[in-house]
Formats: sequence, structure tokens, C-alpha cells
Amino acid sequence: MLARWWSIEARARLVTDLITADAPCLTTLGQGLAVRASVAAVSAIQLHRNLDRCLTGIVAGNRPAAREEFLRELVALAGRTRHFWALVSTAVPAPFYFRVESHVRTAEGRL
Repeated sequence: MLARWWSIEARARLVTDLITADAPCLTTLGQGLAVRASVAAVSAIQLHRNLDRCLTGIVAGNRPAAREEFLRELVALAGRTRHFWALVSTAVPAPFYFRVESHVRTAEGRL
């Protein structure tokens, strides 16, 4: 996973260099879009890994306080991330996604 982030970092530096060198607009734009797509792909992988671990252990478990804290944090994340549900829907299997969405929608109503 770190190798992917380092690759994104290197490509972002390339975009900075292109901007500094006043490179052609389409070259700079293409590299910028590649950075954006790479970040989305790595974020989806990371989200899938974390949600799987967290939901299995907390939401599905018998720990109401931990579940409420997790849902509160998830709702806050959803509020800060414009494409949260699109990312979740691509990162987790459908039955799992609907379980997450149901828990978050319920938590949103309580918060």
C-alpha cells in the first residue's frame, strides 16, 4: 500500500515540476488527472480494508459505545468527503455496502 502512495507522491511532484516549467496545458492536466485517479483507487482499497475490519469488529459486534463512536466518525467522514458513497459503493461488496449505508443513515438521524 505504501508503494502506491509513494508512486502518487512522485507523480504529484511531477505535476509541480510541469507547472513550474510551464509545460503544455494538456500534459499538466493529464498528469493531474492521473494523480486524482490513483488517489481514488488507493483510497478505495484502503477504505475496503478498513471498513471490513472495523465493521466486522465494531458494528456487527456487541459493543454499543464503540459502534456509536464509529458511526459518528463515519458520518463526519461522509460529510467531509463529497464522493464518499461513490467510493464506498466501489470499495465494498453490495450487501456490505447496504449494511454500512443503513447504519450511517440511522446514525445521521440520531446525531
